[in-house]
Formats: sequence, structure tokens, C-alpha cells
Amino acid sequence: MGIGSLKLDNLDTLIEKVLDGYLAYGPIAKDGEYAFELIKPGIKPYLGCAVTMLPAKHVLQPVNQMLFSFWLGNGFKIEEPALDTKLAILGISPCDVHAVLALDRVFGGTFVDPYYWERRKNTLIIAANCTEVARESFCTSWGTGPELYSNYDLLLTEIADG
Repeated sequence: MGIGSLKLDNLDTLIEKVLDGYLAYGPIAKDGEYAFELIKPGIKPYLGCAVTMLPAKHVLQPVNQMLFSFWLGNGFKIEEPALDTKLAILGISPCDVHAVLALDRVFGGTFVDPYYWERRKNTLIIAANCTEVARESFCTSWGTGPELYSNYDLLLTEIADG
């Protein structure tokens, strides 16, 4: 694993590159709160430490999931949806990465959820270390943050003088 740096001014370029190849989700400000939503061009995700109203788990385990569709007519046809969409979770906090690891254990245990695992294996995890701990956070009590040392594809840490 290598270490590099990126000036804060160039963060938009990184986000554009991610959006070129992935359906990307990140913490988006909405009515003074944050929720993991689809990142659209021109919308910047919040990469600081924030407790989100809608967590990152909804990217990997959506509320609605099409399992199959079928047609009646000239015979009977069942079709499963394509599950190869490349996803990215941008700005996921260390404690949310630990929550994803818990989901991995639940959906990869005795009874494997193939829909979860297809989404998971096609997901790029771009985590962001918390440089300040949110007032509502309890990650230090659980040992899940505010910094992350593994289980990510790319880790962002804001440093002084950007």
C-alpha cells in the first residue's frame, strides 16, 4: 500500500475521475443534516466527520432490491437483473467502514446473500479519516475510529495547509 498526497484544490479532479467510472455515493448536506446519496456532477460530498441520517449501508443493502422479473406470453421467461454496476462509497467514515465489515460477516456467514456480495465486490471504498470527532460519535468507545488503518481502497486524511 502506498502513501501519496493530494492538494485539497485537486479533490474535485479525484471526484470527477471516480464519477467517470462508478456510480458514486457520499455524504451530501440536506437541511443541515448529511445523508449518503448519489453524487451528481457539481455536488460535493462532505468529507469531514459527520453522523449521517442515511448511512452508507444503504448503498450495499438498498431498501428495495429487484430479485427477478418475469413475463407471461409466448412461454414463461424469468430474468435476473444485472448486478455488475461499479459502485463507489466516497467519504465513508472509519466507524461506517467497521459497520460495512459487520454487514460482511452477517451476509457472508452461514447463509450468504448473493445480492449483497455482488454489490460489495463491485464497490470501491474511499474512506475519510475524522480529523475531529463529532459530538454524537462514540467511535473511540468502540475502537472504530476516528482513524482507519485497513479495509479501504483509498484513504483520505485532511492535513493542515491542505
